[in-house]
Amino acid sequence: MSTIDRDPIVSEERIAKRRKLLEHLHAENLAELANPALIRDEIEPEVIIGECQEPNCLLQNKTIDAKEAKTKKWMKLFYIGVTILAIVALSLVAVFVGNLGK
Repeated sequence: MSTIDRDPIVSEERIAKRRKLLEHLHAENLAELANPALIRDEIEPEVIIGECQEPNCLLQNKTIDAKEAKTKKWMKLFYIGVTILAIVALSLVAVFVGNLGK
């Protein structure tokens, strides 16, 4: 928790500073609304560095063959299945442990 500064002079300065900032931002917003075509996106798309790791992408780039891509897909599905089975098994264990107290 931050401490609250109760000095009226400091509080007035902070309020005035905040009011000035809000007025400036309000003026910017009005200018952008008046000319929406001049708005530039400040968020630039991230540049992906490195190579892809997905089987379809690797197959498309011809870094692996079709058989290896199929194997990677099956392994991915296998890992998903094992994860789901582990979650179900642990949930059942939790239910059984919870019922032991009854």
